[in-house]
Amino acid sequence: MKSNFFQIKYFKHGTAIKGFYLCKNINYKVTRLGDEYVDLFLEDSTGSIRAKIWSNINFYKNNLDRIYPVAVKG
Repeated sequence: MKSNFFQIKYFKHGTAIKGFYLCKNINYKVTRLGDEYVDLFLEDSTGSIRAKIWSNINFYKNNLDRIYPVAVKG
């Protein structure tokens, strides 16, 4: 069975991805319109990338920890 997990160096604009990445940094921010979001810095053995979470912010505030692996689908 072929794995559909993507390493960061193979990300391409417009392609759906999924995988497990190390969460190196988490910032909880607010847009100029007052909407909360999460700004993440994710890393694997091939590179790093910034990611944003726009919904269910309260869930992530209670369940995300820096320096831990996270599952990503997007």
